[in-house]
Amino acid sequence: MVSKRIAIIVNPIAGKRRPHSVHRFAGYLKQAGFDVRIEKTLFPGHATELARQLVESRQYGYIVAAGGDGTIAEVAEAVVGSEVIFCILPIGTANVLAHELSINFDERQNASNIIKGYSTTIWPAFLQNDGRESLFVQMLGIGIDAHIVHHISSRLKRVMGKAAYALQMLRSLWQYELREMSVSIDGQIYEKATSVIISKGALYAGEHRLLPESKQKDEVFAAVLFQSRNKIDYLLAASAFFMGKVSHCRHIKVVTAKSVEINAPDKLPIQSDGDIRGFTPATVTISTKALKVAAPI
Repeated sequence: MVSKRIAIIVNPIAGKRRPHSVHRFAGYLKQAGFDVRIEKTLFPGHATELARQLVESRQYGYIVAAGGDGTIAEVAEAVVGSEVIFCILPIGTANVLAHELSINFDERQNASNIIKGYSTTIWPAFLQNDGRESLFVQMLGIGIDAHIVHHISSRLKRVMGKAAYALQMLRSLWQYELREMSVSIDGQIYEKATSVIISKGALYAGEHRLLPESKQKDEVFAAVLFQSRNKIDYLLAASAFFMGKVSHCRHIKVVTAKSVEINAPDKLPIQSDGDIRGFTPATVTISTKALKVAAPI
């Protein structure tokens, strides 16, 4: 039987949601007999440290990541492969994984799904670069979308929300030079890619559909290659994405994989789950351990 002790790890600067959201959520769990503990993160990577301590204590049946996609990935890195059930309270900007797994944004309904014992199993992936390894749960980008994440203003993101990304995309289109990289997918080389998205899910940038189906429950991911150095082509591809017609774009190739290696003459920026993750070269592999998630699907 799963312990009814639950720990909530909160990123206090995530998104624009009201600060009472976490306490309302905790209140519903307490009403159902859960013993609730709340911890706040103090610095990048702290969520992983806190979650690892909680997992190793063997005292908690559930650990909640309360924040955006980056916080979710940090907590998941410590929970993956354990018997602890991973829960999500989406209070970030994009909340892509929450949309992907149909996790309720209403605190009462979200808590109710946990209380009822709804769960599913997903397979995250790992990025190895810059001498370290980090887990991601939804997607990773190399190239222009990573340039956006590397340069977006945190203050602007807090004030404008998702609109800040649209503004930074226009700036990045002006500032960033599309440079070719070599992409090895399960041993097969693909040249001339100037932007790469590696996705576990079907959704990207909120509720926008990048792929026809999710691969969250499969031990593979999708590598989406944009193969052109022309920024007009990139704008057309971006327009196709927002209209749900990526499959019709002649400069985009989608390949299913378990392992990807990216090399480039220059160091190209990387982001995963909306957080800065250094530069190329990089290797991406599917996790050999699953993550049990409190989700209704």
